Formats: sequence, C-alpha cells, structure tokens
Amino acid sequence: MIETREERGPGLREPAVAAGVPQRTDQARDLVAAVLAEQAGDADPLAVADALLVTSEVATNALRHGGGITGFEAAVTRDGPRPVLVVSVADRSRALPVSPSGPRPPGAVGGYGWAMVRRLAAHTATTATADGKVVHVHLPLATGGSTGPPAPAPPTAP
Repeated sequence: MIETREERGPGLREPAVAAGVPQRTDQARDLVAAVLAEQAGDADPLAVADALLVTSEVATNALRHGGGITGFEAAVTRDGPRPVLVVSVADRSRALPVSPSGPRPPGAVGGYGWAMVRRLAAHTATTATADGKVVHVHLPLATGGSTGPPAPAPPTAP
C-alpha cells in the first residue's frame, strides 16, 4: 500500500511511503517500484535497477537469516537537491548483517550480498528493536542521466 500523508500543512505533502509486511522478495521489490514510479519517475534506469537489486538482497536476508520480514518501509526523500530512496526492513534477528572477510574458497555459496548492498548504498545503518532489528539503506537516485561512466560515442562512418 502506498499512502501520501498531509501532515506538513496545506499544499506540502510528505513523500509517498510504501509500508506493509511483504512475505516474499518480489513483493518488497513491487512496493519499492511503486514508490519510485510515483516519487522518482525521472530516476535513471541504472539507479532504479540498483534500488531493486538492493531491495531484493535486504528482503532476502531478512527472510533467510532474520526469521522473516516483520516490517517494511520505502520512501523517496531529498539529500539537498538529490532524491534518495530509503528502504527499511525489520526482522526477528538481532544479528547484524556481515560480509565474510578474506578470500572466498572456490565454489563458495552466499556471503556476497551485504558487501554489494554497502557498495551501492550511500549509507547503511542497523537499529536494534525489542524483537529484532531494522536495516536501513539509503540509495541515491540519479535523475535524467546515467549513474555510471559516460556512454561511448557512436561509431562514425568511414
């Protein structure tokens, strides 16, 4: 569900907030996609893809390692002129997300996701709650252009 709150006074709306408790990773991505479509429709496609990938990872971690998703919220806010997606996922575990250190043995499965989340996010934080934790991820949303290196120039005719 996406709701728009009118708590700041006439004509000043808070950003739409996707809140609910998705039971699957795809449901979490759908909530984020809806917020992005409503509040950041001009976000660069690479930034949107990163946001959906990070959402998938954080939701999967809550389902796989945290005893299930117990709360979820996504909202687009501003960091100065830049839009930022904030995704918060609560679960039942107090264990902090970790990335394995050192080289990975050949064929190792798992352990790459949290490092990827931290690389793509501008900021991550974990807050302890009475019954688990909330992982907060802040993702910058570039608008109108690419978040990566400039595209190569098209080839010229000989």
